Amino acid sequence: TIGIGPSPNAWFLEKAATVGRGLSLKIRNAHDVANSVTRLLTTLSTPVLTDIAVQYPQGHGEIYPDPIPDLYADKPGMWVSRVSHDVKEIVITGKQFGKRWSTTLPLETSVTHDTNAPAVAMHWARRKIDSWLDEQRYAADPDLHKPAITELAVATGLVTRYTSFVAVEEQPSKPSHALLARHSVENLVPAGNTMMAVAMPQGAAGADTRAFISLFLALFGIAIIALSRYLGVNKQTTLA
Repeated sequence: TIGIGPSPNAWFLEKAATVGRGLSLKIRNAHDVANSVTRLLTTLSTPVLTDIAVQYPQGHGEIYPDPIPDLYADKPGMWVSRVSHDVKEIVITGKQFGKRWSTTLPLETSVTHDTNAPAVAMHWARRKIDSWLDEQRYAADPDLHKPAITELAVATGLVTRYTSFVAVEEQPSKPSHALLARHSVENLVPAGNTMMAVAMPQGAAGADTRAFISLFLALFGIAIIALSRYLGVNKQTTLA
């Protein structure tokens, strides 16, 4: 997937690339499109490892992203897995130049059991939640995995659509009798955007606009009814 300009939809580009086991490219400078796309196509034409899978000879594990994307030159892959205590090694398999390829990666006990890595654990939890949210979108069910997502997010301190941080001010910085002040806030735009002079698209009509439209339609309807009655009276008078 390729995004061109200062503010492409990076989330969509990454998700579409993940589904296709491909790569995502964002090009800020429109004059560099040809060179960037050429480099991307060259990279895609020479995958180092495809159809990657991970097995656990002993125990079990859960790895993300799922499915694991293909591996390309100069594009290192990063996977995060949660394994059971009895896992001593993992087996990575795939295809290299059309032939089956595999390697065994031993896991030292000190690495799997004794090392405390909260950042890695949080990264795994985030990828797990992302996987649940993807399943939720595909199923078009807004409540799918909601309890599980909430429980894991609260346990790991992550912000999701169901969880957030609440700031409690222990010492108020403003006296209770002081009035609130109003300040104008600048409208921030993406870096590199040169279209400030162009009117930005507006959202749905507000309550005032809808009220005005309703009043206009009501007056228009009344006018039509009055006109029809007036014409009807004139017609009756002419016939008489």
